[in-house]
Amino acid sequence: MIIRYTTHAQESIQETNLLGFCVTQVLIQKVLESPERVDTASRHPQIIAQRPIDEFHVLRVVYRCEFNYILVITTYVGRRKQYER
Repeated sequence: MIIRYTTHAQESIQETNLLGFCVTQVLIQKVLESPERVDTASRHPQIIAQRPIDEFHVLRVVYRCEFNYILVITTYVGRRKQYER
């Protein structure tokens, strides 16, 4: 799977790491390959994949499928109780 990152996605990864979360491209690839939840309805054609990163937080990856690669638009950490229903 080829994954490309927008400049905004790269900046959001750095900002998330400054907040104390360890978000890497390897972790993002795991979220994309085996998400716990996928939201396709809210921002079509963008897809949001999410996976827990600790007891209280999930990593959400907003991406779009292009011709032969996945384009990661942004990433962010959210509270599990907000996104897991």
